[in-house]
Amino acid sequence: MSIWRRWKMKKISCNIIRDILPLYLDDVVSDDTKELVEEHLETCDACRMEADILGRNITLPTNRFIKLS
Repeated sequence: MSIWRRWKMKKISCNIIRDILPLYLDDVVSDDTKELVEEHLETCDACRMEADILGRNITLPTNRFIKLS
């Protein structure tokens, strides 16, 4: 990775990346944002773990006996 890219990566905080992650995972960000997030995830274990957690499928319990009025 070039020095310029490393410098650029340091400018983007983990808080900003975490704000963007749901949109990134839903694939509704621009190509530039996608590249920025992917570059950050290459070097940040914490954000990569957060992306993994957010990307998992979850099963929500349902109650079959709910009556909708």
